[in-house]
Parts: sequence; structure tokens; C-alpha cells
Amino acid sequence: MFETLSDRFDGILKRLRGKGKLSEADVDEVLKEIRVALLEADVALSVARDLVERIRVRAVGAENVAWDLGRPSGDMPVETIRSRAPDWILLTGATFTAALRERWASIPAVRAGHVFDLGADEFVQAGPRTADALRRLARILSGRESR
Repeated sequence: MFETLSDRFDGILKRLRGKGKLSEADVDEVLKEIRVALLEADVALSVARDLVERIRVRAVGAENVAWDLGRPSGDMPVETIRSRAPDWILLTGATFTAALRERWASIPAVRAGHVFDLGADEFVQAGPRTADALRRLARILSGRESR
């Protein structure tokens, strides 16, 4: 089983090495192949989804500073957010009030205007809108969508 999975990943990586820059479609295709390979190797669906999402986040040059919450998102103490100094803050259903903006003023994402409310139902719950949500996330992180 591990040999087959390793062979699948080697094939995927071999194809990617020939490309200079990956398009959004390339990333989508590769992540689908990775998810299928994992599921065919009897990896739990939740593990496959989590791994694919982590890869997607890294593929667009991002890092989830809330990775250690044990869930995709959630409340974090302001001190933790400040110490991790994110370049982007993606809120899921929270309102970014003037008072909150003032408390977070030292955070690079706030200074750069990179705080977005993505909407909880669009980004937290997997479903038919997941692909649209990921495309929106790519537009936000590439600067093609503004607040």
C-alpha cells in the first residue's frame, strides 16, 4: 500500500517539476490526485481532507497560524495573534470592528489592510460551495479581490 502511494506521489511530483509556475487549475488537479491517492490507500477521509487543505494553503504561499487549534479556525487570544504576526487575517463570520482594529493595530495584516471576513458558511462547512470559496481565497491572497 505505501509503495503504491509513494509511486503515485512520485508521478505527481515528476509532472510538476517540468512546470515553472503552477496555475490555479494545476493546483486543483494535483490536489484532486493527491486526495484520490490517499483515499485509495485507505487513509481516513478527514486526514486526507486536512492534508490536502494544508497543501493548498502552502501552495498559495500562505501559512495557517491557527494550525495548532485542532480545528480549521476559532478564537485566539490577541497576544497569540500578535506573537505570530500574520500578514493576512481571514475571519470566518466575525465582524472586524474599529475597536478590534485598534487593539490589533500592531499586527502586520491590519497595518497592510489584509483583514477579510470570509463568511463562516462559505469557508468553514465543506459542501458544493467549497470550490468557489477556494477560488475566492486565491483571488484575495493574490490581490485580485479587495475588501
